[in-house]
Amino acid sequence: MRQLSTYSLKNVGRRFNEAVKRHKAALWLALLVSAVYGSHHFFIAKLFLADEIKYHPVTMESNFDESIYAARANAVFQGQLFAGDITLAENKGSPSLLPILNPAIMGILGRVLGSIESAFIFSDFLFPPIIFIILYLLAFEITGRKTLSLFFSTLFIFIPKIFLTLPPISPSLLKTFFFNILPDPNNGLYFGRFEYPKITYLFSALTYYLSFRSIKRGETTPLYLAGLFFGLSFYTYLYDWVYFLVAVTTTCVGFIILKKYNDALKILKIIGIGFLISAPYWLNFLLLNQLPHYPDLANRIGIEISDDFRFLTVWKSYLRNILLIGALIFLLKKTGIRLPMYLIGFLAAYFFVVNLQVVLGYNPHPDHWYRVTFLPIALSTLAILHAIIIRFINNQKSFWTEKIRGYGKTAAVIIIILIFGRSQYSEYLFSAQNAKSYSLDKAAEASYEWLDANTPRGANVASLSPQTNGELPIYTANKTFLPNGFHTTAPDEFVWKRFMETSAMFGISENKFAQLAENSGYLLYLFHNEYRDRTPNSNFEGGAGSGRKISKEFLERKLEEYKKVSKTGEKLLRGDNSSEYLYFGPLEQSIGTDPAKRFSGIEKVYDRDNIRIYRTGL
Repeated sequence: MRQLSTYSLKNVGRRFNEAVKRHKAALWLALLVSAVYGSHHFFIAKLFLADEIKYHPVTMESNFDESIYAARANAVFQGQLFAGDITLAENKGSPSLLPILNPAIMGILGRVLGSIESAFIFSDFLFPPIIFIILYLLAFEITGRKTLSLFFSTLFIFIPKIFLTLPPISPSLLKTFFFNILPDPNNGLYFGRFEYPKITYLFSALTYYLSFRSIKRGETTPLYLAGLFFGLSFYTYLYDWVYFLVAVTTTCVGFIILKKYNDALKILKIIGIGFLISAPYWLNFLLLNQLPHYPDLANRIGIEISDDFRFLTVWKSYLRNILLIGALIFLLKKTGIRLPMYLIGFLAAYFFVVNLQVVLGYNPHPDHWYRVTFLPIALSTLAILHAIIIRFINNQKSFWTEKIRGYGKTAAVIIIILIFGRSQYSEYLFSAQNAKSYSLDKAAEASYEWLDANTPRGANVASLSPQTNGELPIYTANKTFLPNGFHTTAPDEFVWKRFMETSAMFGISENKFAQLAENSGYLLYLFHNEYRDRTPNSNFEGGAGSGRKISKEFLERKLEEYKKVSKTGEKLLRGDNSSEYLYFGPLEQSIGTDPAKRFSGIEKVYDRDNIRIYRTGL
């Protein structure tokens, strides 16, 4: 037994060494991917920010969405392993509305490295090259061509959106195609964003690779691993999980129709393992669904209410996928059914998921389905391109075959070099143009450092500024008294109550409260997407920060409630879940009045650079 085990280990080691030698070019390029993706940290911190300004890899100004997710990662770093409700200390044991694996990975990485900001920096050096290698292996599994696979993975890791313009069936798509080629000083590289796609693609791309390999080669280990990572994607990005499920189910039906029962059985095994792995999180959703205020939480996601088939806003996507499906059938029908059937399933899945409202009566943030189509479209384009190249080469005389291959490899290498150069220059331009957005106001930064060092972990801090409340959970171990609708699982009535209490603490008049309650920025912070337009296609036609409104009748009811709350006096600062600290800086001063004017018993514990922090202690 010991000899057999030793032999097996040696055999695995030998095969691994052979694979490394065979694909060493991909490993070298992965190192370059790491350098390019991490370069903006150096450019901003060392070249474009003054020495006295501290660099922060994540800020609300640099990327608002990423900052929201960063707060969840910091909660894990601070000790809340299950990032359910990260806003309210009394509610932290509640079920989670959001994926839990992404913040866990980043938070634990922060614990290993010593700070959450170190984790964000290191993740740009670590995760994009891993994704690059997975993409390379996936492309190689489809084509068997190293140079073509390197070209594909390089293009996708740096400019994935370019595949959405293929084929350029309209002048606008052609314009977008050329625009994507140019360096982009307004946006960082695509796979540098947390949580999606920096973490989520590790699981989704690996699921694609392992599932296709298991179907193509009939290998058992990749099949089980595909099921494992499919199940884990339920913990990272629900759109990935649903899209893969719909896609492989479609492929499975196709295999059954074609009487490829063994291939269909492989897919069913992957699905079964995935469901088994995802079972604990299904329990989380079951508990979430049993909450009496679950409709409040569902509305915050940004669902569209409709049962109509979607066409006008996505017809170009329909046409593109139909053209790709036709090309796959025409070009690959003689090479075997597995690859075209696999890819057709993923292209056809878009028609189902973008129209979930026909079955469910609603569709949660349907514009997000675009994100998960990048890779299927790219892989289909790759397979079609490879088939065309092979047909072209096979139609040439043997004398020209090697020359054409040589010219093709040379062209691919040149384009790869140009893509790397373009991407590095893009990061430089982005860093130069956006460096200031990666810093904080120095006075606010100093106050956050004081809070982090001098207040108990998890202490409630009350502020009436959405920006202050957004930054506190990123840069401190404190909780915000005023809940963030994206982070909390508390019911709407509780959030409104806290909003009224906080407004009263800072002396907000009734007229001012009405203005704040109707303000789109406040509605975004407090309730995320709940008060957005939910009519068909509203997610495609409006921006993320647009269309948040409350009715006049609803506002009048809240004003009546606020009148009562504003008269409660120092009772606002009493109770087990009352605010322990009051934060009053320039942002708060532009909204309300100093709470010391209303509460004589509060203790000023910080007073510097026009920022005052009070401890309530009542």
